[in-house]
Amino acid sequence: MQNNVQFRSAGFGGFNRQDVIDYIQQMTQEHQQRETELQTLADQSAGQLAALREELTSAEENLTLAQMTHGELRREMEALRASVDQQLAGFEQRKQALAELELEAKGRAQQLIDGAQTQAEQILAQARAEAEAMLSDAQRRAEAEIGSLQEQLYSLRDQRAQLLDQTQQQLDQAGLRLQHQTGLALTQLDQIRQLLEQLPGLCPQSLTQPEV
Repeated sequence: MQNNVQFRSAGFGGFNRQDVIDYIQQMTQEHQQRETELQTLADQSAGQLAALREELTSAEENLTLAQMTHGELRREMEALRASVDQQLAGFEQRKQALAELELEAKGRAQQLIDGAQTQAEQILAQARAEAEAMLSDAQRRAEAEIGSLQEQLYSLRDQRAQLLDQTQQQLDQAGLRLQHQTGLALTQLDQIRQLLEQLPGLCPQSLTQPEV
């Protein structure tokens, strides 16, 4: 972006007003274009965050599948226990043997339960840790990028405000110089007219004051 702009001189001094207005409009368009680009980058960051959220959803589905597997193992254990109870009811004479079998079956079932519970807890903990890590990383990256974009946007806005202030100051100074030089010119014309009035043979009314 070029800031070294030469304005044409106008009148008794200062800059051409139209040149200054054109320059301000050009700088405003460039800043608006930059803001649009920054907004586009912010939208892209939002899209990346949405993709990461989809990955988190997939991880949660895997977690649900692990919980379903745990439920199937529990149902198998309950079915095995029911089978043992039915055999005990049908063969009272083999009560002792079946009691030992029941104890053995219960031991195996408990092992299955313990193993399944441990495995499910490990899968659950791992899935939760991975999901939390992915979400935390995504939020950190999105916040960092959005923060950077916001800083750039604020910087551009500050630069535009400073440029507008500087241009306004230049216009004000040019107006003051023009007003001062116009006053000097009118004073000099009055002095010349007074000198001419003192000369014989000249008509004072022939020297008219120029329009301002």
